[in-house]
Amino acid sequence: MVNIMSVSVEKTGKTVTEAVDAALAELGMSIDEVVVEVLEEGVAPKDGAPYRPARVLVTAEDDKPRYYGDSVNQADHEDEETVAAIKSFVEQVTSAFALPCSVNITLNEDSIDVNIDGDNCGIIIGRGGETLSALQYLTSLVANRERENQVHVHLDVAGYRRRHESNLAAMARRAAAKVARYGRTFEMNPMTPADRRVIHFSLQNFRGVETYSEGEGAERRVIIAPVRKNND
Repeated sequence: MVNIMSVSVEKTGKTVTEAVDAALAELGMSIDEVVVEVLEEGVAPKDGAPYRPARVLVTAEDDKPRYYGDSVNQADHEDEETVAAIKSFVEQVTSAFALPCSVNITLNEDSIDVNIDGDNCGIIIGRGGETLSALQYLTSLVANRERENQVHVHLDVAGYRRRHESNLAAMARRAAAKVARYGRTFEMNPMTPADRRVIHFSLQNFRGVETYSEGEGAERRVIIAPVRKNND
């Protein structure tokens, strides 16, 4: 088992971006060197609603993830059982779809990355990634059923999530460029919490704009707004 040294900083701010920037400043690190967990996205004051700051946990880790393909090696007993359970479950699912897919697993300190690859595996993604999200939830239940220490499971199919997040980030940057240029707020379509986090993170260092979320439930969306200038 690899020993991993980590340092975490919890910060608040008016926006997720502001909170993350404060944590990075304290750690003296860049965004590429840390793991960011959004504890609370925050609520901007509106129509008498109380202001609630954004809150994040930023962790700097000296972490070398371990990779598991068709074989499992150099993991402790609990990790071996978890990897075996995940691999067995996901392979049963792909077999039910009659898909010849491979299952590769990367075990990190407190998360497990599972990637499914192969011809015609796109059926596992589903419309808007709904099937993939459901399978990720079920895989997480399987992974944590017998574990003492819970882990987060991130499931992907042939790099779909990576491409999806890249497209979201590109869309966010295009919208932010217009906001910065014309000074008008831009309201994005309703998104899942995971997609909203991608937008917040991709714009956290974008000059001249800030982001926050508005709405409830399935209607919650990201707002990209020009940074308000102080006239003090």
